Amino acid sequence: MIQLAFRSAMTFAFSVFGRTVIALGALVVLLFATTVLIDLKMLISATLAAVLSVVSLVVFAFQYRRQLIAKRRRAKLREEAATRRAAAAEARSERMERAKAAVTETVRGMTAGAADTAKTSFAGARERVQGWRRT
Repeated sequence: MIQLAFRSAMTFAFSVFGRTVIALGALVVLLFATTVLIDLKMLISATLAAVLSVVSLVVFAFQYRRQLIAKRRRAKLREEAATRRAAAAEARSERMERAKAAVTETVRGMTAGAADTAKTSFAGARERVQGWRRT
């Protein structure tokens, strides 16, 4: 049971979200330590803790801003990729329609030619058969 809890805690601690939570927790502890040191009149130690806290806050602000920019960039790239995929699908569909139309025209021409050939053949055969019966 303890191993399971330890494994879960380590998995959380080594994840990106876990590291962020731990860093924010450390920031809160530094701020608390700063207030306690100021209250105890330990101004040099309080100043160091305050500087560390402010630096941590600034770093978190920069990271948050960078993550927002990266998220927007990823969304824009996804949108552009979707647009490219849609354009490619449309072009593919148009090519398929042109190919179908070409095949249809070819078959229509072949059918018309075959029908004409069949008509003339049947007409000629009928005349020959009728001429054969008369003799």
